[in-house]
Amino acid sequence: MKLTPEDLSASSFNLLLKIEFSELSTNISKNWRSLNGYMICYHLYNALLVSFLVLYFIKSALTGYQILQKLIISVALSVTAMVIIHEAIHGIWYKFIGAQKIVFGVDWNALIFFSAADKFVVNGIDYIKLALSPFIISNFFFISTSVIFTSLIPILIPLAFFHNINCFGDFCFLSFVHKHKASHVYTYDDVEKKTSYFYIKQSVTY
Repeated sequence: MKLTPEDLSASSFNLLLKIEFSELSTNISKNWRSLNGYMICYHLYNALLVSFLVLYFIKSALTGYQILQKLIISVALSVTAMVIIHEAIHGIWYKFIGAQKIVFGVDWNALIFFSAADKFVVNGIDYIKLALSPFIISNFFFISTSVIFTSLIPILIPLAFFHNINCFGDFCFLSFVHKHKASHVYTYDDVEKKTSYFYIKQSVTY
């Protein structure tokens, strides 16, 4: 049976975290040093991307100005088109797991873009998949496209890296869920209150 926010307010669940959308960066700052398999893979993968890119530019015939042009294009795409695509992937995943009402928005004060499924309860396992989906899908696209069209490497590989930086918040939140045993964590968003709630089963011990 699908849980509701009312079910989570029952005595069998404890509130782990209540956080407004405008305060999301606060939780990111608390969890960015988390050391777990997800974070280790995230940092190692990005280190590999940067290493590959540096070696590629060294061996290429591109001038410094041409390299700068490619990087500027990548940055521009990462803060425009990729922001939209990133949140759209979250929204599609929400739909895939059964959410009906999905809202996209931005908090300009905190510079936070978000997609939220109003009062739709997600378990910790699905939450981790939701958080990882833009990272996995976008990187698969960028890498596979670069293999097929090698001339696009100077734009697509930096774009992959810059988008991965935008995924850092997702990794911080999934690390928070992972820390509290994902199979026992449940979360939902209240769009009207612009607040996210994280609950855990009372029976869980650490």
